[in-house]
Amino acid sequence: MPEEKLAAQSQHPAGGSRDIRRTRQRMNTIRFRLPVSFVLVVLLSLIGVSAVLFAVGFQSGRRQAISQLESVARIKEAEIQGWMDSLETDLRATISGDQVSPRVLLLWQTDSQEHWMRNHLQQVVSQNERFEELFLIDPQGRAILSSDPTQERTNHSGQTYFQEGLKRFYIQPPVYSSLLGRPSVIAALPVLDADGQALGVLAGRVDADTLSEIMGERAWLGDTGEIYLADRDYNLLSPLRFDETRAVSVHTRDVATAIQVQDNGSILYNDYRGVPVVGVYHWLPELEIALLAKQDQAEALSITNSMLRVIGYVALGVLTLAVVASLFIARGIATPLSNLTETAALIAGGDLSLTAQVGRRDEIGTLAQAFNSMTSQLRNLIANLEKRVAERTHEVELRSAYLEAAADVGRAASSILDPDQLIRQTVELIRERFDLYYVGMFVVDEAGEWALLRAGTGEAGQAMQARGHRIKVGEGMIGWSVAHAEARVALEAGEDATRLATAELPETCSEAALPLRSRGRVLGALTVQDTRPGAFDKDIMTVLQTMADHVAVALDNARLFAESQQALEAERRAYGELSREAWTELLRSHSSPGFLSNRQGISPLDGQLRSEMEATMRTSQMASGENGVSSLVVPVKVRGQVVAVVGGRKPQDAGEWTAEEIALVEAVTEQLSLALESARLYQDTQFRAERERVTGQLTTRIRESLDIEMVLKTAAREIGEALGLAALDVRMGTEMPSDEIDQTTNYEDDEGHDGPIY
Repeated sequence: MPEEKLAAQSQHPAGGSRDIRRTRQRMNTIRFRLPVSFVLVVLLSLIGVSAVLFAVGFQSGRRQAISQLESVARIKEAEIQGWMDSLETDLRATISGDQVSPRVLLLWQTDSQEHWMRNHLQQVVSQNERFEELFLIDPQGRAILSSDPTQERTNHSGQTYFQEGLKRFYIQPPVYSSLLGRPSVIAALPVLDADGQALGVLAGRVDADTLSEIMGERAWLGDTGEIYLADRDYNLLSPLRFDETRAVSVHTRDVATAIQVQDNGSILYNDYRGVPVVGVYHWLPELEIALLAKQDQAEALSITNSMLRVIGYVALGVLTLAVVASLFIARGIATPLSNLTETAALIAGGDLSLTAQVGRRDEIGTLAQAFNSMTSQLRNLIANLEKRVAERTHEVELRSAYLEAAADVGRAASSILDPDQLIRQTVELIRERFDLYYVGMFVVDEAGEWALLRAGTGEAGQAMQARGHRIKVGEGMIGWSVAHAEARVALEAGEDATRLATAELPETCSEAALPLRSRGRVLGALTVQDTRPGAFDKDIMTVLQTMADHVAVALDNARLFAESQQALEAERRAYGELSREAWTELLRSHSSPGFLSNRQGISPLDGQLRSEMEATMRTSQMASGENGVSSLVVPVKVRGQVVAVVGGRKPQDAGEWTAEEIALVEAVTEQLSLALESARLYQDTQFRAERERVTGQLTTRIRESLDIEMVLKTAAREIGEALGLAALDVRMGTEMPSDEIDQTTNYEDDEGHDGPIY
């Protein structure tokens, strides 16, 4: 059967594609998506809750395991601290007592007590299992006495335990000894005299097996827990529980972390066996060793894992119940909705006579009732839709025409500079595009009293313009609009008391006047009239006012452009007149210099001008040589005035001047005129600057004194020297008697002349 079905599908591929489409359609129905959605919501909720519970359970189990390991580590740390305290107590007891203390003090002064003290140290070592050797060190670091006589006279001055032992009780951090094959620990205590001064150090080599015994107790660590010590070089100071053969070092993550941070903490890692464990580490700063406690995660989190399995079973059961309930609920909701959907599809196909069945009193029944009400309204809406569409289409077309007309007026306003042409074209465009009876444009005169008709459409407009039609500002709709800078509309022309009737426009039924506003000024007004009453609504007035503003701005710009052109031309004429006067004065006050350039070089030209040069100076026209001489004279003009001439002669065999050569000479003379004008302006500027400098210098020197006589003397001297005068009179008063003229003060100029100073 499957082979036959596949063969049928291969023979009829269209049928297979239809089955696929039907399957997709069924999957897109609410009957399929609603239960699937319910199941997904429940599944996601359960997954989220389960994930939270799993995370909380895991964290809780981890915290519990870490707390238990922390308790064990603190207990072991306290035991190690007690072991260290007992070492200090034993060392103090070794050199204290009524019989020992005096002998210890005498030992540093005489050798008579060495035998007794050696026996005492040996007896303490034999009775106290904590020490393997006890020895006394003098202040120079030499072992003067030891329970092991072979170690006497050895030098300990470079050892830390000796240097620190002179100050306080000190335990040297455990160090793994490769010679001994086990850790080595030395405790030191200062030996003090009656004044508290250090006489030496009592040191003891400690049996490090005590640390292993402390770490060997593994209570509260379960079957997989262990605790051990390691120094900063990763050397083991106590045996491992699961690898007792490991004698030297252990490189695990907990040891590395404890050595690096030198603090307390917890960590999840794989131990030296590669097993995931929960561990805590404590750093013992006095011994500079790490105390590490750990337990396999499987054992530490066993209770948590059991709880999480129970939660998983409960979640699976809830999911099963949710799937069954969602299928039942979805069927009760989806079936009536599917029926309502089928009815809606038929109505959308055009059958508006159908109604949905209302068999329920819940939200679905309310939806069916609302759908039936909507269908009824739809029937009425479709009945009136064509009428509304036609009205809207007409409005859209009308608005499009308005916008097109406004665009045409805007283009004309931006492209036409002639005000009269702009006004004529604007009124014709408005009348044509808005299909109006009459359009006219008024412009206010310079006095601001009358609004003059500048353009009007049709024969009526021509007639009124021919007779000089005008309206006083403030009268009629045009005058009111100009005076108030606002638009005025008369939907019924005969009912507006302000309106002034015109004999040339007898058929006007509605009229509007719009001000031409630009930069806060009213330049005139636009009048639009139609034979239909109520022809100007709000939309039309908005478009018309926009066009009026465009035209007003264009007219104002044209006026400003004309004024700027006139001002620029006047400025050019004034500057040209000043330049001509300056050149006339310059040529009158200086001899006319000239230079000759030939094959011998450049030399001054002092002779008279040739006839063609004089003719060019008089006529300002280019001249050529006479009597067969191939010469050319070109005037150099500055602001239309001839200030120089350039004359050139070609060799006799070079031929006549060509058009290109003449054009080149003319171009050079133009640049020469610019250079001469620049040089004149620079010379004038330099002269003015020098005059201002001298004036400022004289003023400064004159103001240096407040004495009137000294001021007069300074003024006479400085002015005379500056102007090179032989004599200078400075007098006070309106008139001076002749007998006072001799009361002068003389000055001597640069050439030895004396001059009076009054």
